[in-house]
Amino acid sequence: MAKNCDVCGKKIGLLTINLKTKNGLICGDCAEKIGLGIDFKSVSVADYLTIEDVKEHQSAHTKIDVKQYLADLKTKEKEARIDERNEKKSEKDAKKQAYKSEKQLFMEHGARVAGKMHADFKDKKVLFDKEFLVDPKTVPFKDIVSYTPTTGGHSVSKHHRGARGIAGGLIAGPVGAVVAASTGGKDYDVINDAHITVSFKDGTTRTLKYVNADYKSDSLLLKSLMNDYNTGISILEAIIATNQQDMSSITDSANANDQPDVSMTASDTKPTSNQTIDADELIKLKSLVDDGVITQADFDAKKKQILGL
Repeated sequence: MAKNCDVCGKKIGLLTINLKTKNGLICGDCAEKIGLGIDFKSVSVADYLTIEDVKEHQSAHTKIDVKQYLADLKTKEKEARIDERNEKKSEKDAKKQAYKSEKQLFMEHGARVAGKMHADFKDKKVLFDKEFLVDPKTVPFKDIVSYTPTTGGHSVSKHHRGARGIAGGLIAGPVGAVVAASTGGKDYDVINDAHITVSFKDGTTRTLKYVNADYKSDSLLLKSLMNDYNTGISILEAIIATNQQDMSSITDSANANDQPDVSMTASDTKPTSNQTIDADELIKLKSLVDDGVITQADFDAKKKQILGL
């Protein structure tokens, strides 16, 4: 089916010389009037022109210097790439500076640290450091709904492998409730996995890796890594406890609004959400659970006492 030149209206058949522009076709005559032929370079130039550009050149009786046009185009594209790189670098530098400033604030607030996790109990926020292919992330305590610590290892003699998972801190249920099978009480010669998966309110997760290679169970380095791992669990336990306390305070406040005005003594009131819980004590108690010094039941009872629940 024949088409028409979008400049002069001339019919363009299958064998008629024509060039395709950004938004239409021009015949060979119109192309020649602005300095274009049917060679590859002219075709390349036409790809960047619009019908309006062609009409302007014809009205001004100007011809395009194909060689210079392509050279200028190449320069502009190079400059655009440089500008794009500079813009990306500026954005990256700005994010890096914002991250440094935020991390500095966490340090000033005496944030508890466990590997790549920093918990600020003053502003009730958690900063997860940058990891390979994973950007840093800051979330409020209230967005953390649960965590699952997992460890694994194997015996050198039998090469028995296993792993255990413990779901802890579900706001809707008992904190630290065991919901996955243990390793059957086996003592491994080698530990090759220790990580915590943190679940957020929006359904996403973040994995904190503490051990991801083979370490002999009696090595000092493994002991240090496992200390960080257990500290991470303790911090998350304290965060969940803080969330529970805040939820309890909100519920108490709502109930109080529905009740007649009754005078209460200080001893009758429970901690409010703006009161800072003794996170250090909770973290210390949780570490005692991890070390087997006290039981989970002892920890839960003491936690309720601290939180006034």
